[in-house]
Amino acid sequence: MAERPAHRRELHHWQHVEPPRSRACRPRRAQRGSHPHHTTAAAQRQSGPEQPDDATLPARPTLTTNYALRTRMRTRSKLVLASLGATFLMALAIGTASARTFNISNQRFRATFANLEFTAGGSNTTCRVTLEGTLHETTIPKTIGILLGYITRVQTGECAGFAVRILTETLPWHVRYSGFSGTLPNITLIIIHARASFEVGPCLSGEIISGRLSRDPVSRELVLASIPTQVVPVTGLFCPVRTATFRSNGNGSTYLSAVGNTRISVTLI
Repeated sequence: MAERPAHRRELHHWQHVEPPRSRACRPRRAQRGSHPHHTTAAAQRQSGPEQPDDATLPARPTLTTNYALRTRMRTRSKLVLASLGATFLMALAIGTASARTFNISNQRFRATFANLEFTAGGSNTTCRVTLEGTLHETTIPKTIGILLGYITRVQTGECAGFAVRILTETLPWHVRYSGFSGTLPNITLIIIHARASFEVGPCLSGEIISGRLSRDPVSRELVLASIPTQVVPVTGLFCPVRTATFRSNGNGSTYLSAVGNTRISVTLI
């Protein structure tokens, strides 16, 4: 067979080749990731790992649920604290309700000190001193600073050293409650104070003096009176010092004024 011309072969070849289509005529290819079952790696990175179906997850607490839980917890905490506080106050009230008042057997008292000692500038003066007075009531609240009564009479005698003079123009001396020692209701000591004015030699004192009344918790009686050592300011034109020491050198005894040696009893109610 005769060979076809080359140009004939070339023409025959292009007869079977489709002409190139324009870009507008080409079918649009689906964008990657647009298919519901096709996810690109970039989309996975943006959206994170695939999450399981919501039906398989437990219900998450909402903001409203968290707020309600916190509110209930705060309410319960407040109720617990309020209950503890009320319990503490009730226990305190029960422990002290029966020991908030002094009940005293007699309103008249007398305390005798065999040896009151006053030291100023190295010189000692001692005297026997008797104090008498009255209480306002037989029932007195156990309140710090409350006025218990008055010292209405002071006697001195058997002095050694300088002359001692009680400034009777300053009577009565106010007696006030300062505190106690011991365990309620079986206290063993009642502390009082009074402003006392007296003159020892050239020195004058008019300061508050603290006193102690010892109580027997079994018999409930005031058995001893004492004045602890204390420093008091002194004045006077010829007084050689500005302070002096005052104390009871030994204990005194507390009795009723009108009934001899009958002791005063103090009960806490």
